[in-house]
Amino acid sequence: MQALYYAVPEDRNASKIRQNIEEAMPEAHIECHTTVGGLKDRLLRGLDKKTVVVVSITSEEDLIDTYFIQHLLSKVSLIVLLPDRECHTVAMGHRLHPYFICCTDDGLARLAEALKSIARHERPPEPTAPFRNPFEAVMPTNRIGVQHDVRIGAAA
Repeated sequence: MQALYYAVPEDRNASKIRQNIEEAMPEAHIECHTTVGGLKDRLLRGLDKKTVVVVSITSEEDLIDTYFIQHLLSKVSLIVLLPDRECHTVAMGHRLHPYFICCTDDGLARLAEALKSIARHERPPEPTAPFRNPFEAVMPTNRIGVQHDVRIGAAA
């Protein structure tokens, strides 16, 4: 198992997050990256079959930079730690398609829970209300009782 971790040098939670990774996944090989470019280069090289990436976002610029490498993050179990609960921040965080998303203010305990669930091959913990996917409200669902016309294109 492999764990990659991204945090800028100014991130005051960096050591706590790394400690959470070490405690939740003691068998994992952990690598820390301090630039999005460094993380991108690492993701372009070979990855273990089971790779976890923890991204600690500290600013909107950081979030935008990370968004530009989202195609590389789709290959891994991604955990995103956001700096705040603003609607646009949470929405942009969900655009990264993370396994789990939370805020660094209160999410470090939740981070450990998510990492342990990855290690045990379980489902991710349920996000707290401010971190639910804002796109769910506009996503189509199959509702019970709604019938779809299967005769499209057929002569009446």
